[in-house]
Amino acid sequence: MLTTQLQKACLTKGIIPTFTSQSIRNLARMPVGQYDLDATNLSAWISKRRTEQGLYGDIDAPHGFLQHVFFVFKGARELWTRQGGGRRTLLVDTTHVKMCYNLKLLLFVTMDREGNSRILAVGLLSNELADSFKWAFSQFNAGLGQSPDVILSDQCACIRKAVLSVWPHLEDRHLLCTFHLFNNFRDALMKYLAPLEGTVWETAQNAFWRFAKNADSRGVDKFEGEWQLFTTNIKAAMVRADGTHSEAAAKALTILDRLYTNRTRWVASWTWHRCTWGAHSTQRIESLNCSVKDFVDGCKLVTQLAEWMEVYEFIREYKSIGNTARATQARLLGNSSSVMYQIQRRVHQLNNYAYGLLCVQGAQQTNYAGVFDSVHPEHGRLYRVTRMSAKPSAADDSEKPY
Repeated sequence: MLTTQLQKACLTKGIIPTFTSQSIRNLARMPVGQYDLDATNLSAWISKRRTEQGLYGDIDAPHGFLQHVFFVFKGARELWTRQGGGRRTLLVDTTHVKMCYNLKLLLFVTMDREGNSRILAVGLLSNELADSFKWAFSQFNAGLGQSPDVILSDQCACIRKAVLSVWPHLEDRHLLCTFHLFNNFRDALMKYLAPLEGTVWETAQNAFWRFAKNADSRGVDKFEGEWQLFTTNIKAAMVRADGTHSEAAAKALTILDRLYTNRTRWVASWTWHRCTWGAHSTQRIESLNCSVKDFVDGCKLVTQLAEWMEVYEFIREYKSIGNTARATQARLLGNSSSVMYQIQRRVHQLNNYAYGLLCVQGAQQTNYAGVFDSVHPEHGRLYRVTRMSAKPSAADDSEKPY
């Protein structure tokens, strides 16, 4: 009742309500004064990062109401620049986090050259309308300095509209997540095809993934005929005894029309030549979203979330350095001391368990080395990655770590 009255009061004043009854319950549990100072503290935090570290960030709070937040992580601009022209791939996806503001979390993710997912920037949006995405994408341009060469997202129409507005050159390079596409395909058709005798549903699934994964440019010429056969078989299997489709079945079949319309954005015969660093879906972001949700509860302030996200990305960067160092011992030795120094600087932001775990992992990773294995006729000396003994063996060229 209270929520409904407050929402009506907002509408009468021309304010779009973004809160729910859960938002009000969360607010009631907050210590007095924290909520009032949250946006002020966030603004101070972003200003401090910009002044001391040169990290871009901005807040959009028209009429005193927090609408949008954007901030870039340390090292993100350098990583984005190193990707080089034609190889800047951006993954975007939103998720709802149970915070007092009922905000949507928007992650901007790319892959480094070792294949690790790296969060470049974070946006917090009051809604998932096109104008909000336009604001966030414009902030990305300002914070990272260069627009993406390829962007990967789900089928959200508002994201598509914002991409075409801010990055019109990405019209045919805005690729669609095959995971979300298949989920839509399955939800629409599985209930009609799976109960049928034979392997109708299995055949339909296999055909979908052949379109999504068969990276052969010759498939463009064959696509029309193969798609016609694909859709004809599905429609024939869903026909009723009177030779027609039910109203529900006809509505479900519209998924095929949408897939065909967007074929150049998900069928591998068209998308194979785009550099995506092996990504065909936004599942990398989905896993990151799960990690964030494990931390965030209804009482977390937006300032706490922003600070935690910064620590979280630092830990991911540290693990990325460690994983790469397993294969290149020299690189690890060049970074281990600075990594441990950075961990010690942030010890006040980590609990005892997390700090101890990171230190143990760092110590273990320094025990890996490349040991001579064999000689390849073309590539020369080959090494294998193994653990170093506690006491190094006698100086022997075949046992020297590279």
